[in-house]
Amino acid sequence: MYKQFPAMAFREESEDPRFRELLDMLLEQRRTNPERVRRLVEACLGEEMGERYGLSWSGKQKALREGLQPPTGRLVPVSEKSVRPERTENRIIEGDNLEVLKLLEPELSGQVKMIYIDPPYNTGHRYIYKDSWRERGSRGRHARETDGADAVDRRHAGWLNMMYPRLILASRLLRPDGMIFVSIDDHEVHRLRLLMDEVFGEERFLATIIWQKVYSPRMDARGFSADHDYILVYGGPEARVNRLPFRQNRSQFGKVDDAGRPYRRRSLRKEGSHSLRSDAPGFFFPLTAPDGTKVWPVKPDGTEGCWRWTREKYERELAAGNVEWVKGEKGWQPYAKQYMNPDATRPPTTIWMHREAGHNHEASEELAELLGPRVFDSPKPVRLIRRMLQIATTGEDDLVLDFFAGSGTTAQAVLEQNLEDGGKRRFILVQLPEPTGLDPFPTISDLTAERVRRVIRRMEEQGIGEEPGFRFERWCGDAP
Repeated sequence: MYKQFPAMAFREESEDPRFRELLDMLLEQRRTNPERVRRLVEACLGEEMGERYGLSWSGKQKALREGLQPPTGRLVPVSEKSVRPERTENRIIEGDNLEVLKLLEPELSGQVKMIYIDPPYNTGHRYIYKDSWRERGSRGRHARETDGADAVDRRHAGWLNMMYPRLILASRLLRPDGMIFVSIDDHEVHRLRLLMDEVFGEERFLATIIWQKVYSPRMDARGFSADHDYILVYGGPEARVNRLPFRQNRSQFGKVDDAGRPYRRRSLRKEGSHSLRSDAPGFFFPLTAPDGTKVWPVKPDGTEGCWRWTREKYERELAAGNVEWVKGEKGWQPYAKQYMNPDATRPPTTIWMHREAGHNHEASEELAELLGPRVFDSPKPVRLIRRMLQIATTGEDDLVLDFFAGSGTTAQAVLEQNLEDGGKRRFILVQLPEPTGLDPFPTISDLTAERVRRVIRRMEEQGIGEEPGFRFERWCGDAP
C-alpha cells in the first residue's frame, strides 16, 4: 500500500518513530478516501521530497496526529435536559467538538448532508479550544521552536492547528452529495481556503460567499467599516447546488396571451457573448416569417449572428404557440414568449445582501426575544442558515451538523425550514460548556439547549409543527 503514496514510501525508510506512528494512523483509516489520504500525507510528510505548493505551519504534523488518534471518553444521555428524546433523532451534545467528532465518526461516516460551522475568527481575542498540541506547547521541542517566533505567526499557527483535525473529521462525516459551509472574516479567510483545499480537495470548492452582515456602516470605525463576512462552501463529488425560489417582477411581463397569461418577448437572435455565426455555425439558418420572407440572424450592424435555438426546437415552440413574429421598420423579427412563472427559481449568487439573508442586529434581536438581551456575542441570523439549508438540502430526512453550535441558530433554522417546506431534516449540535458568567445559562451549551427548548415551546404554543424534540448528551472523558 505504501507504493500508492510516494510520500508514505519515502517515510517508510525513515528511522524517526514519529513518522511511522503517523503513517500507521493513516493506514488504519479504512473508510478514508485514498485520494484524501494521499493529499494529507504529501501535505504533512512530504517536505523532504522537495519544494511543493501548499500551506505549512508549525505544529501541522502534530495536529494531524491529533485528528487521527482514536476517540476518548463516551457520550452520556442527560434526560432532564432533553425534550421528547424517545421520539427524535435531533441531538445536542455538550463537550469538546474534537473528541465528539471522533466518537460520531464510526456511527455517521458519510451520512451528513450539510455541515455549517461558525468557528472562532482568530481576531486576537482568546478562544477556548485548547487541544493537546497547545497544552503541551509550553514544554519540549515544540516550545523551543515557537518561543522565539513572532506572536502573530504563533496565533495563526495555533488557529490552524485547532481547525485542521476538526475539518479532517468533518470531511469523513460528509455524504458524497453533501456540502460544508464555514463562516469566517478577513483575518483567516485566505488561510482557511488553502486549508480546506488540502482537506476536501481544490476541485471540491464551490463558492466564496460574501454576506453583508450589517445594514449600515459603523461611523466610529477607524479606516474601513467592515460590512461583510465570508462563507466558504465545499461539496462532495456528487454535490448539487439547489436553485432558490424568487418572485418575478410583474411589471416586466407587459404582454398577455389569449389565455390571460402575462409574458414578455425575448429576441430569438442571440445577443452578447458567443453570438456570432463563427461561434455557432449550426445556428445560422433562415426562418420563415408570416409573409414567407426568409429571415436570417443578422445583427443591426450587418454582422452575421446566430439563433438561440436549433431549427428543431424552433419548430416545436412555434407549434406550441411560444413564438411571436413582429414586423418593424427593418422587417420581420422572431421573439420567444417568456411567461411569468409563479414557481420561478434562480441559481444562488455569491453576494448575500442583508435584506435576503439577515444581519447581525437581526440575529441579536432573535436571540433576545427567546433568552433576553446580551446573552451571546455575535449570533448568526436564522435567515442566513435557512438559505444554506435551501441550497444544500432537500428536506428528506437530511442530517445537518454544526459542531461550533454557539447560540443554537442552526437548530432553529432547521426547525423553521422543516415547518415551511414540510421537510424532515435532523440536526446535531456540538458545543463546549464554556462558562458564560450568566446565572440562567452557566455555560454556552446550556444557552444552546435552552434556545432550542424555547423555540420548540413556542411552536407548541402556536400549535404548529410536529412536536419536535432533541436528545441532550454530554461527553465524559472517563473510559466507558
